[in-house]
Amino acid sequence: GRKPVLYVAVGTLIFSTLLYQVAHNIPALFVVRLIHGIGFGATHTIATILIADITPKQRWGEGQGYFTALTIISLAVSPPLGFVLYQKLGFTIVFFATTAIAAATLFLAFFIPETAKKAAKLPSHTSARSFIVIGAILPASILALTTWGHGVIVAFLPLLTDERHILNPGLYFTTMAVIGLVSRGILGRLSDRYGRGLVLVPGLLSAAAGLVTLHFTANTPMIMLAGLLFGLGFSTLSPVLLALTAERVKPERRGTALGMVSASNDLGITFGSFMAGPIITQTGFSLIFLIAASLLLVAIAVFFIAMRHDLSKVFRFNKAKNKTGAGFKPAPRIL
Repeated sequence: GRKPVLYVAVGTLIFSTLLYQVAHNIPALFVVRLIHGIGFGATHTIATILIADITPKQRWGEGQGYFTALTIISLAVSPPLGFVLYQKLGFTIVFFATTAIAAATLFLAFFIPETAKKAAKLPSHTSARSFIVIGAILPASILALTTWGHGVIVAFLPLLTDERHILNPGLYFTTMAVIGLVSRGILGRLSDRYGRGLVLVPGLLSAAAGLVTLHFTANTPMIMLAGLLFGLGFSTLSPVLLALTAERVKPERRGTALGMVSASNDLGITFGSFMAGPIITQTGFSLIFLIAASLLLVAIAVFFIAMRHDLSKVFRFNKAKNKTGAGFKPAPRIL
């Protein structure tokens, strides 16, 4: 069931926030961060699964859009609030506050209905195949190719702006966060009505344009323009790809499939920041953002090749539905 996993995930979060109080050296902090990451990743993944279970099929994109927009609010509010608490009251109060918030999350979890109607039939033995869902490979691959560039930005944008004497790189992330907050629900809803492809492909092009803008950026307005373009494109990814994944897999495999897509997000960011270092060492910043932009063009090509038999559906999905949801047709190729 979904709820027992949610309880364990949030319980791990609570446990990790308490452990910060006794992490007095780097190795201990590393272990605590590892536990925290496991809890956070599991909580986020099971939340996306619950959203897909609870939301009507014809509004999957919209539901995932609003969910991911709310995560942006928490990411925007938490750092400055935590910093104020640290300045006024110290680290101990900051970590106790996070423990209290995690405990409140666990309390709210009790009111969420169990969405797994029956236990999935699992194989008697565990193999690598058990953790791979064919229908999720396409969305996961597109997300990983895109977050590769995001990993580069997170790791190296401050160095780029310092080299080019741009005062405040934070304006890039602020612009990106604002456009994501405003657009995710709308873009998800548009993908429900007009097809995942009609939102995803322009989104990938917009993100690529943002990366190219970073390549040429020389001042603060260009940094903000890059944040707007990349943020608008990046905002399409989570709601559209999560909805696309939910459509392409059987209900009993939905949890594993959405877990694959969530993991690909972290995989892309990790490899992007890791692989960009040696490239920047050899070439400076002259190529890295163009390489990241080219990967988005590869993602578009992969999408068209993989969906070549279903283009009329992913580009006109549910367009004719009426106000009651009639006319909804499930996505093709359920795997």
